[in-house]
Amino acid sequence: MFYVAENACELTQGAKAMLNRSSPLRVEVNPWTLDHTLTEVMQLRGAYVAAMGTVETILTELAIRASKHEAYAGIRGRFPSRRPDRLKYLAAVCDTAGPLTPHRGLILAVMRRFEDGLALRDIMAHGRMQVLTGPGDDASIKLEDYSAAGEFIQFRRDQYTLKTLRVRVYRTTRLSRSVDSLYGQLGDLLPPVTGEFQGTTPIT
Repeated sequence: MFYVAENACELTQGAKAMLNRSSPLRVEVNPWTLDHTLTEVMQLRGAYVAAMGTVETILTELAIRASKHEAYAGIRGRFPSRRPDRLKYLAAVCDTAGPLTPHRGLILAVMRRFEDGLALRDIMAHGRMQVLTGPGDDASIKLEDYSAAGEFIQFRRDQYTLKTLRVRVYRTTRLSRSVDSLYGQLGDLLPPVTGEFQGTTPIT
């Protein structure tokens, strides 16, 4: 009996050592989420948002530069400002004969992957997150947020295991690296973006 009680005491002390409630990564009140679990979830969350940001920026720049090429000049008069319209514009560019034609299938595949990941990206970027350490190295991650849908308020809730979230994030970071590599290959096919930026204040 003493042996069991002694081990239980050691486990309790070990758990306490992994509950650093002053950690800068602790964004929720739940005191029972272990630090190593929370650290990995926060890293995965940041990596996913960053990877989707990389893909979106590259697709946006491709669309901007394509709009300056004579082959795509007749698609529309002004470059679209909204994300859904930019994606539609780039899809129209891919369906128009021009320098991007040989890469059409790859660009459209990237766009589909990007659009498939937008719902998770938005709730990752804007939602409230709760993490509960589970058995083994797994955990439960719950994400919630609110958004306006016309005259109605839309409530969203997504829930993932840590293992499932790892797979989603790893696939998206691989996509980000692939798109970055593809962009390097397309660099000479389109006009550069020059002379059209509004003044910005540098971060100090």
